Amino acid sequence: MGGYGAGAVPGGLLMPGRAPARPLAVASVAAPAWALPSGPLAAGAGLPWVAVGALVAGLGSAVCGTLYDTTTQKWVPVELLGRTTAFGVPGSFALGPLGPAAAGPLADRFGAGAVLLLGAVWQLAAGVVVLTVPAVRNRRWEEGPDS
Repeated sequence: MGGYGAGAVPGGLLMPGRAPARPLAVASVAAPAWALPSGPLAAGAGLPWVAVGALVAGLGSAVCGTLYDTTTQKWVPVELLGRTTAFGVPGSFALGPLGPAAAGPLADRFGAGAVLLLGAVWQLAAGVVVLTVPAVRNRRWEEGPDS
């Protein structure tokens, strides 16, 4: 967690005033960094490798979160922000605990390394899938409703 924080703080400090041409694409490229701590853990690598993975994951998380939130605020009309959040947040909070709940029994059956590797591959694949969506990949910053 220390490595994650050590990446998230500079990642967050890097973002103010930044407006990449394709913010959702940049956010989607940064998001798979969450997989990086799981890879070294799955491989049985030492703490320094896990910490480096966590540092990059923290940086990616700050970049992704900042760009996702600012694009949501820019393109979703104010009167729809509550509804938009109402769809996204329950999925994250209601479905999010299912992974950790399943991880223990799956690790007992297949081994912790296999579960960690599957999680890392899943996170990487999810990022690639999101980037295949043209509305995500091609959205330009200057296309917002307030341009």
